[in-house]
Amino acid sequence: MREKNKTLQTIIFGVILPIVTLIIMLTVESNHINSLKEEYVNVIKKDEVNGIIGSIKTRKGGCYITLNKDVKIHLYPSRNYLYEISFLDKFLHVGDRLCKEKGNDTLFVYRNEAQYYFVLGEIINR
Repeated sequence: MREKNKTLQTIIFGVILPIVTLIIMLTVESNHINSLKEEYVNVIKKDEVNGIIGSIKTRKGGCYITLNKDVKIHLYPSRNYLYEISFLDKFLHVGDRLCKEKGNDTLFVYRNEAQYYFVLGEIINR
């Protein structure tokens, strides 16, 4: 009888509980990403971007950014191998200025009198 209880406890705590926990975590993360997608506008080639980063949230490589305290944008994952920190979501800091012209997919980042660039949704300079 003790062996059956021990086996049952092992199954519950070693298999079932971790699976249920994982499902709950994935559901919560998915709901959070969906709420961000509703709140932030995807930046695409036709859009213009110009402002100072007030806050940054990152999820699965994408950046959810508030510019000038009220403009909420979503930037697709991008990478530029010219920089030591090559992923856009890791590169950006609060206080950076972002500029993107209409009809262009290049995002310019201005920080400390320096200019950096990323192509939205692309990996460049490999």
